[in-house]
Amino acid sequence: MRCIRALIAQTRPPDQIIVVDNASSDGSREAIATQFPSVTILAQTENLGPSKGRNIGLRAAVTPLALLIDCDMYLHANALETMFGARTVTRAVVVCPRIVLYPERKVIQFDGAELHFTGTYWLRNANSTDFGDDAGTVLVGGAPSGCLLLDRETALEAGGFNELYFFYYEDFEFSLRMRAFGYDTACALDAIVEHDRGEGTPGLSFRGTGQYPSRRAYLSMRNRLITICIHHSMRSALVLLPALLLYELGTLGLAVARGWLPEYCRAWSSIVRDRDEIVAHRKFVHAHRKRSDRALFTADELAFGIGVMRGGPERWAAATIAWLIGAYWRLARPLLRRRV
Repeated sequence: MRCIRALIAQTRPPDQIIVVDNASSDGSREAIATQFPSVTILAQTENLGPSKGRNIGLRAAVTPLALLIDCDMYLHANALETMFGARTVTRAVVVCPRIVLYPERKVIQFDGAELHFTGTYWLRNANSTDFGDDAGTVLVGGAPSGCLLLDRETALEAGGFNELYFFYYEDFEFSLRMRAFGYDTACALDAIVEHDRGEGTPGLSFRGTGQYPSRRAYLSMRNRLITICIHHSMRSALVLLPALLLYELGTLGLAVARGWLPEYCRAWSSIVRDRDEIVAHRKFVHAHRKRSDRALFTADELAFGIGVMRGGPERWAAATIAWLIGAYWRLARPLLRRRV
């Protein structure tokens, strides 16, 4: 409800508001219909996940630009107008805001992200309390999908969000695909959006304390592997294989330590099970690529096992793996193709 109120209160409010309701059971759908009769509600009979939900909303919209926003995101009053301005300046197809944590408001969750070749995000300024003098707009590799302003038709022509991903890493794959197709992503640093961490989605969300959900671990392992299978060229996969295997060894060790070995095995078996769909997505992506892996990826920082490391030895092991992978990237990057 607060998310909708913030949208209506924008200095440049949206022309239409569409709520894709993924079979909610908390009464929010009925409350929205009562309090905001102008809002279009697309009620689903089951939880389809973020990717399908966003695609449904994108196809239902009629405006050239669309703001995708999760229900736990609250825009400051001028955020949408600022994001429009950033798009005008950069001509970026995707624009994200600066996300800060709520209720803290003084902690940056991220200012967009960069794309690591291991299939993970590096979140810019994650968990920083130093807002510094940052202002204006910067081009970034990609952005988590909690709040995105994008060119609707371009996003749909590029395939929208990949529905092989029920949850987690679907925004990484979308960001990577848009960048691979030659489109830019910008972060409007003056557009502030608060992310209400709350409790999140039961069985999937993790807020830094308590037990890390095994289903989230499975989906993160599975979806990272799918992304690599879809996007890495054969040359890149061969050149980067030692580093990718090192990351995978670290993932396996973490899975054993946490009791996720069944989830790890399921993640790999799902690659075999879904191979036909993965191959189809790979053919589509590589037929439309405009940027090479060398231009797409970075290895400046690696978020290995964020939120699940326990104690000094595990953190030391993660830091060592990150250093080795970064060092290998610096040696191997010149061997990757400059052009597609």
